[in-house]
Amino acid sequence: MLSKDYTVALDIAAMVKEMGGRAFFVGGSVRDEVLGLPCKDYDMEVYGITAAQLEHILLSFGHVLKKGNSFGVYGVTGTQLDIALPRREHKIGIHHADFAVSVDPDLSYREGAIRRDITINALMKDCLTGEILDFFNGLDDIKHHIIRAVNETTFTEDALRVFRVARFAAQLNFSVDEKTIQLCQGMDVTALSKERIFQETSRALMSDNPSLYFDILDKTGHLKEYYPQLLEMKGLTQKAPYHLEDAYTHTMLVLQEAVNFRSKVEYPLYFMVAALCHDFGKPKQVELTGNTIGHEATGVDVANQFLNQLTNEIDLHRYVKTMVASHALPGMYCGQRRPMEQVLQLLDEVKYPYDLLCLSYCDQAGRLVDDNDKKQAQLDDYWRWANDVYQQYQLFKQRDKITGQDLLDNGIVNQKEFKTILKDARYHEYKGESKQEILNYLRLHYLHQ
Repeated sequence: MLSKDYTVALDIAAMVKEMGGRAFFVGGSVRDEVLGLPCKDYDMEVYGITAAQLEHILLSFGHVLKKGNSFGVYGVTGTQLDIALPRREHKIGIHHADFAVSVDPDLSYREGAIRRDITINALMKDCLTGEILDFFNGLDDIKHHIIRAVNETTFTEDALRVFRVARFAAQLNFSVDEKTIQLCQGMDVTALSKERIFQETSRALMSDNPSLYFDILDKTGHLKEYYPQLLEMKGLTQKAPYHLEDAYTHTMLVLQEAVNFRSKVEYPLYFMVAALCHDFGKPKQVELTGNTIGHEATGVDVANQFLNQLTNEIDLHRYVKTMVASHALPGMYCGQRRPMEQVLQLLDEVKYPYDLLCLSYCDQAGRLVDDNDKKQAQLDDYWRWANDVYQQYQLFKQRDKITGQDLLDNGIVNQKEFKTILKDARYHEYKGESKQEILNYLRLHYLHQ
């Protein structure tokens, strides 16, 4: 079934043709169609008619929106369409949006396409005939899974393209041609806003190949501006035989493992960010003590510094700090077969129990070892244990808990001590004691305080 946006686009294109113009689908929708991927949205570019004519056409479909500060880009209420007139762009400042834009309905198709970033995004498809215009061999690059800059001059005018190239590589599992890598190496990305960097990082983390995003940025020399914590992990050796890889490679392996759990966890993007940050404390801990023991606590501050560079999202900060601090504990508790009350206390206090159990699995899976059969047996054992303790935690959450009112009803009235008393009661709940057993214990120990 055709989407509403698609059918509206065809109707617009037909009216454009009646006025002597021509309408194209451009950008991602054409690329994704060639790749056989579902199209999430449609961008159009309209040639051969004036802005006034285009606005008149769009009024037939709803209220006309002029989008952002880029004159010549329109929307229509009730759709997600972007409809643009061909335009020239000229860099006038150091920031991502610092472009002078001039609309030219008579611009040639090739001149309109040359401002695109990479060849696979420069394809144009006639909305009505389906003809694809390919001025920069984008179809061939799709066939060979290559990301290549359209034009050296226009490409380097927008520093965000460094991160877009890496992100598209991660999303499509494409390689980046060497000339484009070299172009990226010479670009200054320091004026980009943290919001745009976080947006590209988030998209990469939600791709199937998030490690490729960071590997490409490493090749271009641009980890240092926004991901220095990853650079510090390169070459940092870890304890053999548990790890034969450095801390950077381990983090990339964990990221790839985490992809398999995104559909299972409660907070998919947050989970991926936590996987990225989980060992950020190792370089600092080695600097402080000569080894990585205790890197979890050290990593909380390092992860917080990293997140401050990218986003003010408080919930994300809270989630990541919790996960970084606790990521090694489930694996340790499993190996030591800690008493259930200790496991339940851990899961209860972290607030994201299932996500933590999954992250710990990824941490253990994302490593290179000599004996892969032994490693897999350990992972299988951990996952059986994790599912068992999580089921028991869910049963625990359903139990009737001791409340402040329960304390008052049983004659314990020193409310200044309620927090301590309830914490004590909670631990007895972890041990599986009944509510009445716990109240008997509390009356015995706290009734006359």
